[in-house]
Amino acid sequence: MRIDTRKQAGWLVCAISGRIDGTTAPQLEASLRGTIDAGETRIAADLSGVQYLSSAGLRVFLATLRQLGGGEFRLVGPTEAVREVLDISGFGNIMAISDSLEG
Repeated sequence: MRIDTRKQAGWLVCAISGRIDGTTAPQLEASLRGTIDAGETRIAADLSGVQYLSSAGLRVFLATLRQLGGGEFRLVGPTEAVREVLDISGFGNIMAISDSLEG
């Protein structure tokens, strides 16, 4: 798994590529927690490069949403396979999921 960050339209975008599973989830959680600890309050996880998302990854997203408190967290650009996991798990009812940062 790889995580690249950039600022875009007032958001910190974390572009994730590879697999998010039990092995890589701790790395992702540490990276997202680090951005929150650094004072970021608007974080978007770009999932367009993610081929696989396990329940461990879902837990990281929930933890990030909780840690942000009054901030904003959204999932952007999920692949078809990842979108299916998000839909089945009901994540659309919990957090913002969009095809692009603008949408």
